[in-house]
Order: sequence, then structure tokens, then C-alpha cells
Amino acid sequence: MRHLLAAVLLPLLAAVSSYAAESGVAVRLAEVKGTVSARASSTADWTPVREGTMLAPGGEVKTYSGSSVVLAFSDGNKVKLEAGTTFGIEGATTLKTTLRLFSGKLSAWVKKANKADFTVRHAAGVAAVRGTVFGMEGTELGLMIALFEGALDFVDGFGRPSSLSPGQSAQSNTQTGLSGISSLPPATPAPEEPKVEAPPPPVAAAAPAPAKEPAPETLPATETTAVPPPSATQESATTTCVSTVSPSSPCP
Repeated sequence: MRHLLAAVLLPLLAAVSSYAAESGVAVRLAEVKGTVSARASSTADWTPVREGTMLAPGGEVKTYSGSSVVLAFSDGNKVKLEAGTTFGIEGATTLKTTLRLFSGKLSAWVKKANKADFTVRHAAGVAAVRGTVFGMEGTELGLMIALFEGALDFVDGFGRPSSLSPGQSAQSNTQTGLSGISSLPPATPAPEEPKVEAPPPPVAAAAPAPAKEPAPETLPATETTAVPPPSATQESATTTCVSTVSPSSPCP
């Protein structure tokens, strides 16, 4: 019985633990300057936004001439979009954050304490970072990355990996991939981190209740026919027959 309970409970506990390990990360638009628009998906209409607007996974942001905005994540990460940038959030959880730069320029500050994978995708490659301060500037065809702190791994559009150290930059394009890694000019300043507060994390959904086993099928009651008790005459005859039966005189 003990082994049976373990076999039932262990998978259930593992599922609940896995569910609790990953939760959503809230994203709020802060320091909105100039004209900034957002939309819930790539097929929705662009709508002007203001300070405090929340952006869910699948959403996109666009900044126009002379505009900028900071995306504050509830896990402490920050991304600043400069003017003329189109940007999207593909996913944001405590285990993995995936962003997309379509075109424009951004700076990002990724907390060292966070254990989640943090990646920024572009047509010319993907940057994966952890505990990093970096900048990216891209067009529809090309991309430039500058690393100021931490470490950054980059994979170009042809699947070729490379790594950057602080003070280095890399360029890549959709036609030939990574074109080289070079040192930043000594006077290149690191971007200044915006002083914005992280939004509270989204309310976690309750863990799914375990499926209930179906109740056993109730079989219909079998109909029985009541047999009336034997009459006194039948009982006497039966008793007499049993008491006098013999091989020579069988009961009639």
C-alpha cells in the first residue's frame, strides 16, 4: 500500500513543483518620452501609450522620432528603447525571457541574481546574456552589439556561435553572418541605468487540481422474485417424506 501511494503522489508533487518553479514576469512601460505606441500582437493596431502601461508577452512597442521608453520587468531587468525602435516581447517568465529587436537601438541591464535565460533575437542573430549591461543597434538586415559588463554569447543567422567580453563589440548581417569582433573605443561610456521601479509580479494562478478518478459505475439492482414461504401442509408433507424415505419406498 505504501509503494502504491508513493507511485501516485510523487508524479503529482513533481508536477506541482514544476508548475510553481516558473511564473510570469510583469512588464511596465516607464519614462515614456515623446510619442510611443504599443500593440497586443503583430496583427493588432498600434495605439499610443502612456506611463504605466503594462505589456504582455506577444506585445510590441514602437518609438518615433525624438521618443524613448523604458521597459521595467518585475524581476529587476530593464530595457531602454531609443527613438525609431520597433521591439517585441516573445515571452517573459522567471525561467526565460525572450525579446526581439526588429530595428532601432536599445540598451539593457540584466540582473546578475536572476537565474533566467535572457535572450534578444534579431534577423541577423541571437544574443544570450546573464548579469550583463549591453547595447544593440540594428536595421532590418544588420546588427551591432556592444558589451559593457558581464558576458554575452552570440549566434549569428547561420548558427555560428561566438562570445564577447566587456569592452568588445560585434557586427553581423543577414547575408554573411558575423563579420568580426572588435574592441570598443576607450572613451565609449556605458549607458546610464534608468532609475525606475520594478512593477509587482503578476498574480500567480492557482496550481491545477489533480484530476479526480471517475466514480465506479453503479450496476442496476438485480430484480428478484419473492418466493412465498411454504404452507403448513407443504412443510408437513416434505418433512414426512424425508423421515420415511428409503430405497424401497421412494417419495412420490
